[in-house]
Amino acid sequence: MNIDIFHHLDTIRNEAFKLPGVTERPCYGTPGFYTGKKLFARLSGEGNILVIYTEERDKWMKQDPETFFITSHYKNYP
Repeated sequence: MNIDIFHHLDTIRNEAFKLPGVTERPCYGTPGFYTGKKLFARLSGEGNILVIYTEERDKWMKQDPETFFITSHYKNYP
């Protein structure tokens, strides 16, 4: 799938800011979304993936593996 996530950044922001206490600040040179000091989502450096940090990643990947997947970079991280 070849998607330029930066094209959808306004939609991502609108959804993220519906959550309580969310702020946006840079994370490795791309927009990152935080609750307090905890990062929960950011755009990948290539701009084609929205990285979401969740303790339920296995559940999401099993439910819809075409949409939710993990790159080798994140395999050893929670």
